[in-house]
Amino acid sequence: MRLVDARRGLAMVLLAIDRHKTKMTDRYTQWEQNTEIMQALHAAGSRERLGPAESYETQERRRIDRLSEAVFSNHMPIFNRRLLNRCILYNLSI
Repeated sequence: MRLVDARRGLAMVLLAIDRHKTKMTDRYTQWEQNTEIMQALHAAGSRERLGPAESYETQERRRIDRLSEAVFSNHMPIFNRRLLNRCILYNLSI
């Protein structure tokens, strides 16, 4: 059961990361369309840009994708199959 709880917890975290990433991307898009923000950014210097200090799209995205593939897979581990079969046999809900 601890494995199931850990998998469920990881799934919730991955969904939250995706939700916040979308919100963050939308927020940056809105800021890019704000002329005052863009003027202030250009006034700060040519090395300044709108966005996070580092790009998280490469290494972190690969790690998140690997975790998502494992967590949201259609593959059912053997311990889940046994539980499912027991539940069907005894007409129980999971």
